[in-house]
Amino acid sequence: VDEALCFGWVDSIRKSIDDEKFMQFFCKRKAKSTWSKINKEKIKVLIAQKLMAEAGYKSIEIAKQNGSWTILDEVEELKIPLDLELAFKTKAGSADYFALLSKSVRKAILQWLMFAKRVETREKRINEIAELAAQGLKPKQFR
Repeated sequence: VDEALCFGWVDSIRKSIDDEKFMQFFCKRKAKSTWSKINKEKIKVLIAQKLMAEAGYKSIEIAKQNGSWTILDEVEELKIPLDLELAFKTKAGSADYFALLSKSVRKAILQWLMFAKRVETREKRINEIAELAAQGLKPKQFR
């Protein structure tokens, strides 16, 4: 994985084939591909060790220019966006329920919200999150 990062590539989740083997897909990172906190920390180490290739530096620069370098920072910090916070205020108990969810579930839900491409999609997801949280439920894909 570290070597792939040096050249601007990204990895998929490892999948076990059997007790001894696994498979993992690697591909060139797309310009809008988001950067996880883990990979950004690995990049710091690789830069300090002077292991980065030009292609790796270029993928970082592109990400910093288009915002994909930082888009997940607030998700990683579990910061609730203002529009979701406002929706929670209109649905009694929704904020309390959301706060009781595990960190991994909250992170997944916030990431799902962040990845909405259209305003309408984001609004729909906000309403779904708040409405279901008020009922003590998570969106179905997170159950």
